[in-house]
Amino acid sequence: MPLWFWAGFWGLLAGSALLLGAAGGYFSHIPQRLPAGVTAFGSGVLISATSRAFDDRATEHSPQLWSNLHRGLLAAVGAVGLAGALWAARRGGEA
Repeated sequence: MPLWFWAGFWGLLAGSALLLGAAGGYFSHIPQRLPAGVTAFGSGVLISATSRAFDDRATEHSPQLWSNLHRGLLAAVGAVGLAGALWAARRGGEA
């Protein structure tokens, strides 16, 4: 099979999954936190993959010890920032 066929097939499959999910969400009762949780998880995965790619490039030009300290520090800062944002969101009430 030609490459354009497979590209079209997988594109249609992905598009139909999107439409099927939208129809399921429209016609059924889904708790509001479920899609929010899925979206938050997906965005976290994308941010993690992007930062990992940048970190791999950075380790080529720096010593390994500094790289490990850098990763730990950034993870701690990110965790504190996320906890602070969640705390502020809960205090602010629902949108």
